[in-house]
Amino acid sequence: MDLVRIWGVMFPLISFIAGLSLLIVLFFGARFIIEGRLSLGEYVAFSQYLIMFIWPMMAIGWVVNLYKRGTASLDRIKKILDTKSEIVEIENPVEKEIEGEIEFRNVYFKFNDSKDYILKNISFKVEKGQTLGVLGLTGSGKSTIADMILRFNDPEKGEILIDGINIKNYSLKNLRSQIGYVPQESFLFSYTIEENIGFGKDSWDFDEIKKAAYIAKIYDNIIDFPEKFKTIVGERGVTLSGGQRQRTALSRAIMINPKILILDDAFSSVDTETEAAILRDMKDVMGSRTTILISHRISTLKNANKIIVLDKGELIESGTHDELIKKGGLYHSIYLKQQLSEELESEL
Repeated sequence: MDLVRIWGVMFPLISFIAGLSLLIVLFFGARFIIEGRLSLGEYVAFSQYLIMFIWPMMAIGWVVNLYKRGTASLDRIKKILDTKSEIVEIENPVEKEIEGEIEFRNVYFKFNDSKDYILKNISFKVEKGQTLGVLGLTGSGKSTIADMILRFNDPEKGEILIDGINIKNYSLKNLRSQIGYVPQESFLFSYTIEENIGFGKDSWDFDEIKKAAYIAKIYDNIIDFPEKFKTIVGERGVTLSGGQRQRTALSRAIMINPKILILDDAFSSVDTETEAAILRDMKDVMGSRTTILISHRISTLKNANKIIVLDKGELIESGTHDELIKKGGLYHSIYLKQQLSEELESEL
């Protein structure tokens, strides 16, 4: 905002000074010509020199301004590049193909500048090939669990194990290359749809691209575009709807054939029918790998092998869909509210 104010003042001021100087030359030049102290030719020459002098001076001001902006931007970039990550690897980290077993043991987490814990004493275990559903209200810590499996954050207390090995012992590249992650706000690059879907691989077969798009229920939308898979999606996928962006990101996660698949509210922008169709077609994909389904919709989670319910950073319930309904706790309460909401929508 300060930069906008400076620019808003600078250009009118430069134009005013240039106009004022010409006005002064005109006034005194006319007076000197009348008094015979200056010839008309000399006045015209002086005026031309003045005009020729004004614009280079304005250009110098422009260049100085660009230089100042450039150096300020460079300082900010250098500050980012020089920032050391809090997530560090141990010497000689583990490099192995993971199976997919995940275990949280008494995990606590909070940000450095916060007094309150986001996760408090979280413990659960997901066997290889199982699907875990994570349900909770906004701010309950659902997405933090995904961040910690990807090791974007480390626990302050407790430990996270994958295949019985502390997650801190794995190579970051080795770990993250075997995890497919689809966040709620998916980032797409200003490339073609095909390149965005295949982004996680060095090379790909076009049939793989089509298969991944079909499973994610984006294939029909893509072939409706004039350029089909060669369509440029624009920065952050601006040419696609929210649901299309999420399904394109899901295709990208499927393409890398991960050992662990994390879907963090990945269906929030699609309707329930499309969501059900995607989950139905993903059964084969999910059946062979460990899947973490994070959602506020119970319809997304109800077929999971195990569901955990978070509230204010604490794990308050766990079990299958039927077991949690019988308990009559927060899960049951959310389920009744969502059922009522769906019934009201169907009547409209």
